[in-house]
Amino acid sequence: MKILLTADWHIRGDAPVCRVNPDEWMDDQIKSIEQLIPIADKCDEMWILGDLFHRARTSTEATVIASTTLKKFTKPIRILVGNHDELQHQYENVQKSTIGEILVYYPELQCHNIGKLIVSAYPFGTEPNLIKHSDIWATHQLVFPDNDSRPHNSMGKSITAIGVIAEDLLSRSDAKVIVTGDYHHGYIKEFGDRKVITPGCLNIQASDMSDYEPMCFILDTDTLEVEKIKLKTFGKVHKDPKRESQQELETYIEGLQDFEVPHLDFVANVKEAMLDAPEGVRIAVDDILDSYNPEASN
Repeated sequence: MKILLTADWHIRGDAPVCRVNPDEWMDDQIKSIEQLIPIADKCDEMWILGDLFHRARTSTEATVIASTTLKKFTKPIRILVGNHDELQHQYENVQKSTIGEILVYYPELQCHNIGKLIVSAYPFGTEPNLIKHSDIWATHQLVFPDNDSRPHNSMGKSITAIGVIAEDLLSRSDAKVIVTGDYHHGYIKEFGDRKVITPGCLNIQASDMSDYEPMCFILDTDTLEVEKIKLKTFGKVHKDPKRESQQELETYIEGLQDFEVPHLDFVANVKEAMLDAPEGVRIAVDDILDSYNPEASN
């Protein structure tokens, strides 16, 4: 059996700020997905390893792109639910999220057997610490290929609180093959007869990835061999860190509309909503909150 491995499509209705021609964004997304169709035709099924959508509650345009392009695939599709697919990053909110509409027609990628092989797959935020008795482990978490790839602080030391490295996963599972989404730079790392595979993202949505080359992989479950396939990029991006930072802030402000208020206190709600925000966004929001005085007159 051959499985097409892909991840992190991040379908969205608004063009990322890094795109040179934002009016072409919708068509660029469709083209990037459709290039997978002839590859999938050579396989038995396709796995999408999380983050089909960029936001848990996305626009009508993004939902239409997902539903119409997925219908063009003739082979079975299994979808792993990622953190961007879940409202508040909570799996129990799947039915409140846009991904719930897609899962009506396509099965979730969850634990099942492929012949004699045992596949362990859990939606984001639901998997146990140890994955026992598994041949293939499908997961969605931030996994860097090695320690040099992780973010580093000004002293050159890795920021260990962010993600894990591929080798770390081996101690959590006896799986021969681990496939994971979330990290946007595709790679394959081999450790003896075991391997970690990350397809990476399908579209460039950040200015610091202007030279990125998307890819996908085909996993042969009979031999556990893997074939890497290079994909095309559609549309141009520019490098503009200032605008990119502004985009991050705008994205998190927009995301507040999806945040279900657990407190009566405004500041507490905002701080809780910012827990998973990039550091730069948190700092900017904290500065705003520090000056916030609801009793001050206008």
